[in-house]
Amino acid sequence: ELVKKIIKTGLKEGTLPHSFLFTGPAGCGKTTMARIIALGLNCKEAEASTDKPCLSCECCTTTLSQNNMDVIEVNVGKDGGKAIVTKIVEDLNFAPLISKYKVLIFDEAHKLSDAAQALLLKIIEDGFSHVYFVFCTNKPEKLDPAFIDRTPIMQFNRLTQEQISETLINICEFEGVEYDNSVIEYISEVGQGVPRSSIKYLKQVIDSKSWDLASVKQLLSYQLLDEEDANLMELGAILQKGSFKGAIKALPKFKNVPEESMRIALAGFFTSKLKWAKTFADGDKYSKILDVLTVPIHMTGKPAHHVLVNYFYKVTRIMKG
Repeated sequence: ELVKKIIKTGLKEGTLPHSFLFTGPAGCGKTTMARIIALGLNCKEAEASTDKPCLSCECCTTTLSQNNMDVIEVNVGKDGGKAIVTKIVEDLNFAPLISKYKVLIFDEAHKLSDAAQALLLKIIEDGFSHVYFVFCTNKPEKLDPAFIDRTPIMQFNRLTQEQISETLINICEFEGVEYDNSVIEYISEVGQGVPRSSIKYLKQVIDSKSWDLASVKQLLSYQLLDEEDANLMELGAILQKGSFKGAIKALPKFKNVPEESMRIALAGFFTSKLKWAKTFADGDKYSKILDVLTVPIHMTGKPAHHVLVNYFYKVTRIMKG
């Protein structure tokens, strides 16, 4: 609510800062809010920035379809090096093509290289009147402290189960979909307060054309986690630190998730760590962990739980060396 209030007021009164750092769990609306800022800044139906963009003018429609050449989204995980940032900085001097302002959105900003951060620091500090920056990350601690000091920070949090339910019902009613309240409540629970995950599950239920609760539970049972799930990222970080007790304490957060689904998601988490390993020593650890986590858990119930706990132990032992 605080983030919404600050953004709305800034757009309405024309006092929005030219740079933001959005932090918070993956899937909680950071990039979506950045696009909303772009809509409010550039709507052609408004004389100045507005908190109520028309959503129908050329700037609004192209921004919504992610085809506005003045609203640039950079996937830092793929393009975080100095070269791509240098090209972006060189183009900042040019006026927007169809919009009032250029809006640069950096996803996974924590993966910006040191050289890229250094290059952006001066730009952020001096600024351009026609350029806005939004940096989105769920790992702000990995950014240079000097970079953080120069950018206002907006903290995003998970939504309550009630807020998620309201969102899902709103979507169903807007799309003209007949829904079942018990299924909506179930999706809201397993979504763990993350809008992106909850909406993804809702779409799968709508596509399946079945609102039977038992069928929905079966449908989602092996899809409740992905590598960007907020709880999974937290658990992965705990395992990476070598804390077996911490991992066991985190398990109750996954009460609706099958052990095999957790294994697959954690394997993806550590595969990412292996790809970004800076030393052979770290790479060897992650490789050994994958030797453990790539073995499927074929059992269910308590036997599956026992295997998963054993995997946790092996992973933390490897990280401890």
